[in-house]
Amino acid sequence: PGPLADVELTLTTPVGVLQDRRGNVWIADTGNSRVLVTDGRLERLLTVVGGPGSEPGSFELPFRFAHHPTESVMFVTDLGNERVQRLTYEYADGVPSVTAIDAFGLDDGPAFHPNGIAVSEYDDGLRVFVADEFYHDGADLRGRIAVFDDDGRLRDSFRSIRTDHRGEIPLYWPQGLD
Repeated sequence: PGPLADVELTLTTPVGVLQDRRGNVWIADTGNSRVLVTDGRLERLLTVVGGPGSEPGSFELPFRFAHHPTESVMFVTDLGNERVQRLTYEYADGVPSVTAIDAFGLDDGPAFHPNGIAVSEYDDGLRVFVADEFYHDGADLRGRIAVFDDDGRLRDSFRSIRTDHRGEIPLYWPQGLD
């Protein structure tokens, strides 16, 4: 950890930004394949998570974040590795430290391009909604939202939304979710 003014730091295509419950800012430094955590005033770099690679805890284009509603868990889409990483973290002396990493995605079928992500808690557990932006099925150019549980198992997916008054609304390029 140290003051940002004392750190030589270049961000390359920072895409995702999210604050944790302590107000610290998690930044997806996408072009550098890493996650940076700063204090809420953007004055101190607290930690750097990952770097280029495919092993758990490394990234190829980290993109978007979603925070677990009740636990110290950050979900990060890892676009280049076609997965989502679940980072469990804790704080010691005001500095976050990743204590567990779980990666999940789709093992079969076409490529998985997790762009957007959101989480929501239900009576039977957490759901992780992931925008799979470039999913296609033959000539059907709709993308999809893949729905995972907290353990990273695919529970459902949908490619359109049905409404009472507009009928079916197709998802062609789903991205940022909230």
